Amino acid sequence: MGFYIRKGVSVGPFRFNLSKSGLGLSVGVKGFRVGTGPRGNYVHMGRDGLYFRSALPGAPPAPISQAHRLQPQPTPVDSADNTLAPFEEIESASPLQLSDSSSTELIREISAKSRVPRLFPWALIGGMAAVAILVTYQAPLWAIALVAVGSLVVLVLAKRRDTVARAVVLLYDLDGAAREAYGRLHTAFDSLQAAGRLWRVEAAAAVRDRKYHAGASSILKRTTTTVKKGEPPVLKTNVEAVLLPAGRQLLAFMPDRLLVFGGGAVAGIGYDNLTVQVDQTRFVESDAPPPDAKIVETTWRYVNKSGGPDRRFTNNRQLPVALYEEIQFRSASGLNELIQSSRLGVGRELQEAVGAIAKISREREAV
Repeated sequence: MGFYIRKGVSVGPFRFNLSKSGLGLSVGVKGFRVGTGPRGNYVHMGRDGLYFRSALPGAPPAPISQAHRLQPQPTPVDSADNTLAPFEEIESASPLQLSDSSSTELIREISAKSRVPRLFPWALIGGMAAVAILVTYQAPLWAIALVAVGSLVVLVLAKRRDTVARAVVLLYDLDGAAREAYGRLHTAFDSLQAAGRLWRVEAAAAVRDRKYHAGASSILKRTTTTVKKGEPPVLKTNVEAVLLPAGRQLLAFMPDRLLVFGGGAVAGIGYDNLTVQVDQTRFVESDAPPPDAKIVETTWRYVNKSGGPDRRFTNNRQLPVALYEEIQFRSASGLNELIQSSRLGVGRELQEAVGAIAKISREREAV
């Protein structure tokens, strides 16, 4: 499927255009726009054609607070079930703690814009309340209509203000090598998206008595997830990003770094600081396996020491054992996300794509 790169981005009445000479900004409506050229007030980051700025100037972003890295805490298991050890959470640290130093300026800007309060919800509540009061007190129809029209105008203006005030414009001008590497990443995620099913593994618990758990060595808590494409929160960008929901967080794979959104905060991790580990695992499916799952054997819901069915249990049905692929994203700063895919081979493709971008980043940093 590939990905797109636009030359411009619209934010409310503003239009940001990317040309060979740099960034341009225009404002107005169709048929009448006033603009400025590349020598305006823009921030140029790095040497690889990356530009970012606020849609409108605002207060300086507040510094990001520092905290100790959060360690996953075991989840207590039901005391009546002695066949499992406590579940160990597989979860990343807070985005406040994940960023590397190369992302500081951009992350501060995104964080500041994320904290800008929205006016639209308050305008909506106020408009509805005003109309309701007039109706309750049987005001003239013309007065109700006038307030309703005025409320709609205020809503439109509030929506436009929220769009502009909360937006961070991030434009990429990728050269041939960078475009090809990011295209490989999109292709790898296209393959992952084509899997019959994707899961995010939330926690794992060691099995203390395998005969009660189909002979499995561990039990996983997992939820289904999917790969999406589009713009990350707050950002207005000319490049289609790969978005991977991960519980309370959202992973946004950009051309130069991974952005992690969650809990009202955001973190940036360079691809040279991102580790992608790929393994295959046997998983006992209690439900119907996805159509592309590779079934390698079967087992019983309750097994005896020899691997056969335990005759003491009724309705002891056979269960398929599927071979799945596990893809783990890690960083030294605390990222820890585990994705399980029913489709085999996609993890290696993704690992190589991330490695290609990381290689370009290292080579250009050394110049």
